[in-house]
Amino acid sequence: MERYTRAFLDDVYQRLDGLAPDTEPKWGRMRPPQLFAHLATAVRYGLGKEPLTPDEGGVFGHHVVAPLILNGLMKLPKNVKAPKMYDTQLPQASLDDFRVEADEFLERYNARSIAPPPHPYFGDVGLEGWCKIHVAHFQHHMRQFGV
Repeated sequence: MERYTRAFLDDVYQRLDGLAPDTEPKWGRMRPPQLFAHLATAVRYGLGKEPLTPDEGGVFGHHVVAPLILNGLMKLPKNVKAPKMYDTQLPQASLDDFRVEADEFLERYNARSIAPPPHPYFGDVGLEGWCKIHVAHFQHHMRQFGV
């Protein structure tokens, strides 16, 4: 599995930068401005900047699905139900808005100055787990938009 590094993020930014605001995904309904808000929110949650949400994963999410995804044995499926923390109205953001949050997560990861909250579906995965979640999540949406 890819690691959450500067090179990984730069590749993500380069690939997402080519998306026009009205680019249609291969599945789902969000467009790039909603995608960038969605990704920024996920990173903000991992940084502890969003209100904590209830555990939605239970035993299945924590002990079955999480290890498969975090160890690269399974990709996030298409049209998977997002945790309830995501606004169904999907606000808009720019690639730069997402970049600010993702870069801060990398800086704080490298400095080990972050203690992420439990993931709403996978549970308490720790800092390394959150890095793996972000990698899997970003890759999922790059597949969604064919970049």
